[in-house]
Amino acid sequence: MSLETQLRDALQTAARNEILRNPNSATQFKTQTKTNQDHIIQAYSAWVLPVILPIIKEYAR
Repeated sequence: MSLETQLRDALQTAARNEILRNPNSATQFKTQTKTNQDHIIQAYSAWVLPVILPIIKEYAR
């Protein structure tokens, strides 16, 4: 699996998990347009950084 794929998967998984862990935010998220969902996931990118850093470090060796 390529680095790009792993990073993308980690970002999407972490963002969705964070949003969907709360029933209220999950309901609100599902009612958003695809564009708004994309913006919401991008906003979580800073939160996801600790998840993807180990992957980056592994490939940097």
